[in-house]
Amino acid sequence: VLRASEPKVSDSRAKAGEEASNRATEPAESAGTQLAAVTPPVSTDVEEIFAYLQSGKYREDFPLSEPEPHPSAGPHLRYGKPVQAYFSEGIAASLEAGSETHPKGSMIVKDLFNDDASELLGWAVMQKTEEESDGGKGWFWVEFVSTEDATKVAAPAENGSATCIGCHGGGRDFMLSEPPE
Repeated sequence: VLRASEPKVSDSRAKAGEEASNRATEPAESAGTQLAAVTPPVSTDVEEIFAYLQSGKYREDFPLSEPEPHPSAGPHLRYGKPVQAYFSEGIAASLEAGSETHPKGSMIVKDLFNDDASELLGWAVMQKTEEESDGGKGWFWVEFVSTEDATKVAAPAENGSATCIGCHGGGRDFMLSEPPE
């Protein structure tokens, strides 16, 4: 649930995100149309993902984000702790098109903060690795509860993580975060 109405769109990626949205919506005649696959920004290799997260590059690469941290409705670190989600180009275009499913390569990174959002404590990541979601098995999941140690996880790095699917099964193609409007 968002607390503000304006999305944060990185200036360097705004035009690219708009062009991707236009390309993605051209073939989509209805909300149920599957969009074309996109290239994921990182692999499913835990060390590569962790290095990408540590670099903060997703904040520049992803054209859409929640405007500010807000209390989590889910168990990330602990219910109610501040979180802020960043949406990759593929999922941003899919959401704008109103698609019920998201393309392969779609990715969301959720920053996980301490109680007053002054310190980043970790990240939750979901990345669609298959065309079909297959009950959550087409999504790769991991939740790091450290910004320094990739072995400290609350959710294992795997496709179809039962830990994540338990909550995310109720979302639109397993996505619970609502994008900024």
